[in-house]
Amino acid sequence: LSTFGIKVNKNTWTLYVKYLGLMFGESNERNRRSFQFQNAQVDETAIGKRKYQRGKRVRQIGTLWALTFVEIVEKKIVYLDIGFLPRSKRSHKEIIPEVKKRMAPGGTMTTDLWKAYPEAARVAEVMHLTVNHSKEFVTEDGVHTNHVEGIHGVIKNACRQQFSRLPILNKEGTPYYLDLIMWRINRRLKLKKEGKYPQTHLFKEFCECLWMWTNQPLDDWSHHIQLPEGAFEDK
Repeated sequence: LSTFGIKVNKNTWTLYVKYLGLMFGESNERNRRSFQFQNAQVDETAIGKRKYQRGKRVRQIGTLWALTFVEIVEKKIVYLDIGFLPRSKRSHKEIIPEVKKRMAPGGTMTTDLWKAYPEAARVAEVMHLTVNHSKEFVTEDGVHTNHVEGIHGVIKNACRQQFSRLPILNKEGTPYYLDLIMWRINRRLKLKKEGKYPQTHLFKEFCECLWMWTNQPLDDWSHHIQLPEGAFEDK
């Protein structure tokens, strides 16, 4: 590989990207602990790769269920969070705790008609708006989940373009590449909201993140995701 005219060994570059992923993952966790969604679109998605790089997506290495939240202000995304669901299941047991933890009581949550969401909204004490995708994608009242579904495409395309065949989730259950992509998207959204030019100020954000990771690490947090049994066996 060649970066800025300097030849870099492939293994060295891969290790470097993985350390960046760990750093950004911790930064994303800091944001989770300090931010609650007030007006969120929520949707679940299966993130992974195609077997032999073609055809239908299958449940093998790197393919797991994740839950995505996007905060909407004036019809625009201002913040997003995406995290893998424990044991790669999207049932009530996995979704309800995530919604309760991420949503601010009294807020508004917009989802499709997946069966786990009504109970999750009740437990989280938020208003629940829904859209029936078997009939329409935008209701007469303007309710939709287009923002959160669109961000799934952005994240997956970015991972494919930048990391090609590398799995988003490795065998240790660490989402290096997803954390890196999510950190960059959120920082760009933040800088855009502040009226700053991302290319100019993104390096400063990176330096602040590096300082926190080095000097004030989160000792009570693990980068690993709880994987289901047999998650890395070919199906």
